[in-house]
Amino acid sequence: MPGRTSPEGTTVIDQIPKVLRLESIKSRIVGLALLATLIPSLGMAWISYVQNHAALTDKIAEELQSVSAQAAREINLWLKERLYDVRVFASSYEVTENITRTRRPADGGRASARLNDYLTSVEERFPD
Repeated sequence: MPGRTSPEGTTVIDQIPKVLRLESIKSRIVGLALLATLIPSLGMAWISYVQNHAALTDKIAEELQSVSAQAAREINLWLKERLYDVRVFASSYEVTENITRTRRPADGGRASARLNDYLTSVEERFPD
């Protein structure tokens, strides 16, 4: 770069401020003080970023696990309720008696109609 000149006739190096060239002891001390301040500050900022990122990632994972466990409990409870409903209505007197009556030729039509009416009413009350 020493050979490059600007249109005014000065070299590029001559255009750099003297403070950045570190020619005097004062400028060297200022430069070192600046580096001594910036390097630890940037290092601490980077460490803080990494630790905060890890902490946030852990917190998000913990929240997801908690929400997933709660959703699983809710689904399990809903499923148990539906299973209980099915057991109650399947073991109902109307169902058991009318199923046995449908096998007899004399009561088959009436029992089948009663069973159908009962199951229709159950379906209307519990669409699930």
